[in-house]
Amino acid sequence: MSGKISKEVKQPGTAEIEAIRSIIFGEQEKYFSQKIQELEEQIKKLQKEFSKRFDDLTNRASREKNEQADKLSTVRAQLDDRNKDLEQKINNLLERLEKGITELQQKKIDGEFLSHQLIELAKILHTKS
Repeated sequence: MSGKISKEVKQPGTAEIEAIRSIIFGEQEKYFSQKIQELEEQIKKLQKEFSKRFDDLTNRASREKNEQADKLSTVRAQLDDRNKDLEQKINNLLERLEKGITELQQKKIDGEFLSHQLIELAKILHTKS
């Protein structure tokens, strides 16, 4: 055989060595086993807490997103209403302006006509005098 001992074949005294090892290192093994178990439990608690906080943040972000979307829709609707109001006011002003321009042109034409008639009348009066 080479220098290795098969797991299946134990040398005489192996049981005694295991017993001695258990006596010497048993308390340390129990201590570290307990510490590992405590750390695993802490990790599980932290994972649960992290998961809960993550879910809470996700829900909060979703609610905020919905609130902001609602606010944006409201603002858009208000802007649309204001835009329609402004367009109506502009159209009303344009109509009034066009009407005023038409009236001024009519008055100018009437004034020119009246002026022309007065000149003709003055000529007639001047020739008769």
